[in-house]
Amino acid sequence: MTKLPPEPSLPPQPEKPDPSECCGSGCIPCIMDLYEEKLAEWGEEVARIKAEHERAVRRAREAGGVDA
Repeated sequence: MTKLPPEPSLPPQPEKPDPSECCGSGCIPCIMDLYEEKLAEWGEEVARIKAEHERAVRRAREAGGVDA
């Protein structure tokens, strides 16, 4: 029997800066903009890891007898 792959380890979500960390001077890039970019990259990485895990689970199930 084939075992299903274990749940993947996901990277931690980026920590949101405290509003007081933004100076409000219109910096380019603003700390909040950098956070949004990191959050988007994190979301893409999590989606990639989850999709890869789902493919591995599907392959294990297609290979025959699976122990949950």
